[in-house]
Amino acid sequence: MEEKKQKWVVRRYLAGMPAKLIAAHLQISVRTVYRVIENYKKFGKTIATKPIGRQKTDVNSRCKEIINHEWQKYQCGSVKLHKIMKKKGFSVSQRKIQQVMDEFKLTAPCPKRRGQRKYCSYRWPEGFMVLHTDWATCSITGKQLIAYIDDHSRFITGYGLYDRATTENTLNCLYRVLFEHGIPYAIITDRGSHFYANKIGKKKKGKCKFQEVLEEMGIKHIVARAHHPQTNGKIERWFGTYKREFNERFKDIGEYVKFYNYERPHQRLGYKAPAEVFFKKEHVPNFEITPKSDDKIKG
Repeated sequence: MEEKKQKWVVRRYLAGMPAKLIAAHLQISVRTVYRVIENYKKFGKTIATKPIGRQKTDVNSRCKEIINHEWQKYQCGSVKLHKIMKKKGFSVSQRKIQQVMDEFKLTAPCPKRRGQRKYCSYRWPEGFMVLHTDWATCSITGKQLIAYIDDHSRFITGYGLYDRATTENTLNCLYRVLFEHGIPYAIITDRGSHFYANKIGKKKKGKCKFQEVLEEMGIKHIVARAHHPQTNGKIERWFGTYKREFNERFKDIGEYVKFYNYERPHQRLGYKAPAEVFFKKEHVPNFEITPKSDDKIKG
C-alpha cells in the first residue's frame, strides 16, 4: 500500500473510524488495516513499500554490441528485433532488448500513440494470385513511383520510377511483372485515371487502356470503392514503410527493395521475409528485379 494511503488509514483510525469502514472505503481487507495500525503503534511509522516490478539488471557489453549491430541493420522495434535475434540463436529477452534500446536512445518517439485497433486481416491463399498496385511520389527523388505487391506474401514483384504517372508507364511496369512471374488471377487498384475510366454521362461507361489490357489477358480487375483506401491497403502501407525506412543504409530504391524482399522480417508473415513466403522455401533464389525508369536515374 502507498505511504499516502497508510497515513490516511492511521488518521481515520485515530479519529475513531471503524476498521471495517476504512477497509470498505479503500477496498482492502480488514487484516491489512490492522497490520498498518499495529506497525504504526510499534514503530511509529508506516510500512515501507516495495518497488513495483522487477529490478533492472545490467546487460554485458558484448550483448549490447550485438543488439546495437542488429538494430543498425534492421532499425525496428524491440518485439521484431527479439524475433530476429531468436531466429539467429540469441536467447536474449525482449525486455533486455528494450532496455538496451532505451540506453542507446534507439527507440523512435511516438507522441501521438494510437490505442488498440480492431483489424480485419485478409490474405489470398496462394502467392501471385492477386496483386496490388498504385502510384506515389518518391520522397527521395521526387519522381513518380509505381509498385506491384503480392497480396499473399507482400513480395514486391515489380516497381518503376517515372517522370509522370500515366497509363503507358503503368502498363510498362505491368508487362515486366508479367514477363518475370506470369499472369495473376486479379489486380486490385484504386479509381485513378491511369487504372480506371469513370462513367461518361449517365449511361455510358468508359474503359481505359489498362482495363482493356487486363481484359485481353484474362486478368480480373478489382476496383476499390471511392474514398476507401483500405481495399488497396497493402500497397499503401508499403509506400509508407519505404518512405519511413529508406535512409543512408541504402544507395537507391533497388537496394531497399532487395532488402525488403529477402531480409526484412514481416510481422504479419510470422517474422519471415516476403521472399520466403513467396517462393515457399527457406532458401530463396538470388532473384533480382531490374528497375526501369524513363530517364535511368537511380532513386
